[in-house]
Amino acid sequence: MLDQNEVFLTGNLKDPPDFKIVGDKKTPLVNFTLPTRFKYENNGELVEGTKYHRCVAWGKLAEKIGQLPVGTRLEIRGALDHRKYEKDGQTKYITEVKVESAFTPEQPQQQTAQPPPVDDEIPF
Repeated sequence: MLDQNEVFLTGNLKDPPDFKIVGDKKTPLVNFTLPTRFKYENNGELVEGTKYHRCVAWGKLAEKIGQLPVGTRLEIRGALDHRKYEKDGQTKYITEVKVESAFTPEQPQQQTAQPPPVDDEIPF
């Protein structure tokens, strides 16, 4: 069996996406938080809550997400990433979703072109 690291999340953007251009190659980067709601029953009591997921996207996808307003419904697919960095002499650890694709369900999907009408009198 193949090991997998794949995440699917759907939620509404919590804050404005943090869009920036980074590095010598001027690569677009966006960081954003995507909250998801959950429900479960615990000893007969309904428990509800929200989880906040840190997400990051690069390139053209970052440019598109960076323009979305707060509250936009967003469906993402990506992979979990764990990394560490130094800040003020302390090692910090972070887990985030590296976004590979995103879709906003409010946007109308592109319609496919209608096939040409069929001519019933084809000579072969």
